[in-house]
Parts: sequence; C-alpha cells; structure tokens
Amino acid sequence: MRKIRRHVGFPELPIIMYSQSGLLTIGDLGFQEIERLDAGWLLKDRYDSRTEEVLVCGELMRARMAARRSDRPSARDHG
Repeated sequence: MRKIRRHVGFPELPIIMYSQSGLLTIGDLGFQEIERLDAGWLLKDRYDSRTEEVLVCGELMRARMAARRSDRPSARDHG
C-alpha cells in the first residue's frame, strides 16, 4: 500500500482493506499505518453484502468529496 500511495494518493485512489482477521494480525502499528495512508477498512463476513456495498460506496463518496474540496480555490490562493 505504501508503494501505491507513493504514486497515487487519496482521493485519486481510495483504498479499502478487506480482511477477515486482519485487525488481529497487523497490530496497532499496522492499523495506524493504514489510517495514515488514508485507507478504509472493511471486515469480511461481518456485514451482509448490501451493507458492504453501502460501506464501499461511502468510501467512494468520501474520496469524491475530498477531491472536490481540493479542487476549490482557497482564500490563500487569491491573496
């Protein structure tokens, strides 16, 4: 994921970690790294397929909203 983020950042490429037991195996530092790299997390078999779809769509919407905010000129740009 670090290699991907070096080339393509959020919000251009939203990333969702999809794992059944990943939270237990990566530990606190790994989880913090995933958060730092602006990735989401989805636990396999915790939700039904419709809920998973909603969560994935929510992550895509979060990326789109972030992209729109970064495209807007700020007061700093006009000063």
